[in-house]
Amino acid sequence: MVGTTLSSVSEDLEKYSIEEKKKKDEEETTEEGPLTALASGFKSAFKPLKHVNILPSGSYFDNFVKGKAKDNSKDTAFTFYDVYKKAHDMMSF
Repeated sequence: MVGTTLSSVSEDLEKYSIEEKKKKDEEETTEEGPLTALASGFKSAFKPLKHVNILPSGSYFDNFVKGKAKDNSKDTAFTFYDVYKKAHDMMSF
């Protein structure tokens, strides 16, 4: 009588300990590192700005500004790349 009770209790303890280990493993995998937490903080900070539409997306002014921004970013990226290559004594344009 006592043996069956003890065996059932030990089985229950093993079952619950295994479930707790699984829960701990899931919690460890869902923990965010410092960089991912920082990135998610930035995402939540800029969410309200995502839905602001001043002009329709197909307007002339919008397309003009996008084109200027693309040109400016291309020039800036090339300048950074060129300076990097010159700083590390690589061949540059």
